[in-house]
Amino acid sequence: MAADNPIADLDAALTALREQDDQDGFVHALAHGEVVVPQLEPADADLQLPFVEEEGTRYVVAFSSEQRLADSGIDAEDSVALSGSELSAVWPAEGELWLAINPGSDHGVAVSPDTIRAIGRERDVHG
Repeated sequence: MAADNPIADLDAALTALREQDDQDGFVHALAHGEVVVPQLEPADADLQLPFVEEEGTRYVVAFSSEQRLADSGIDAEDSVALSGSELSAVWPAEGELWLAINPGSDHGVAVSPDTIRAIGRERDVHG
């Protein structure tokens, strides 16, 4: 999968950048890396953003690879792979919807709504 992904190891990149508190690097890595969004119903023209709620916070669920999705045990009908920039383009403009990448795993990362919006701004600036 690494050959298909502009960020060779999204798990490692996001974890390292988060630990270094490198917000700009984190946004760039996520914007250009690929995430896999499970589709709980057969995929059609519209991307579904499945979410879970934990302690009053809603999280869209995504994974850094098809393998991470398979390891999660989520019974998905299908999945859609897209860049973080593409995901930010369809992200709801209003509300406090977070992104959970690899939830429940050692490689899990919670991404705030502000960070998702920053990815959208990077997309707008850099194309």
